[in-house]
Amino acid sequence: MTLVLRCERRHSFAAIAAAGAMIVAACPSERAHAQTQITEGFVSHGALQWPEYIATELGWFKENGVSVDMVVVGAGAAQQVAAGALNIGYSGFPDFIRATNQGAPLKIVINAISAPPYAVYAKPAIKQIADLKGKTVSIGGTKDVTLRFSKQDRKDSADTYDYFVSKLHAFSADGRISEPAYKRMTDALVGWGDLKEQVPPASKFFDLSFVEAAWK
Repeated sequence: MTLVLRCERRHSFAAIAAAGAMIVAACPSERAHAQTQITEGFVSHGALQWPEYIATELGWFKENGVSVDMVVVGAGAAQQVAAGALNIGYSGFPDFIRATNQGAPLKIVINAISAPPYAVYAKPAIKQIADLKGKTVSIGGTKDVTLRFSKQDRKDSADTYDYFVSKLHAFSADGRISEPAYKRMTDALVGWGDLKEQVPPASKFFDLSFVEAAWK
């Protein structure tokens, strides 16, 4: 999962980065103003938003003059950020790379998840993705587990934390993306026909200058 924004304002996201959350930004700089409002769009409430929940509960956003409005937008974050309806968007790499490759003024500013916590389950007869052709599959819907927000019981939350943090180490330790990870991602996009064989350099899609600044 990645955080992306449209090239508009810088001060707001730098404040969030200082708060220790998973939000930074790009583009022309301005002086920070008191209580800057940020609208963030993401797929659904869940474990991937834990850093924002923590920053909110501990008052880190408020301490840095930032108010974050978290909005569930499903898979439409890239389009809404590009249109200016959102300040920042949080979703998977493919959504934003497709948009940027088609000319949208977007940049990925942080790599939040280094190990995607997803898997495909199937009957023993299904050995590879191609075997699913012509079969019925089940995917997330409007009332599935991905739409629970602060309504999980304590055991579910504890089990999710153990899987994400202790076993999978899902959250990125530094916010950067490695060359092997970029290649795996773009290889898949080439296979799907979203990118051509001559893949652009990572700088076309990423601006990690804010991550670098935060580490300083």
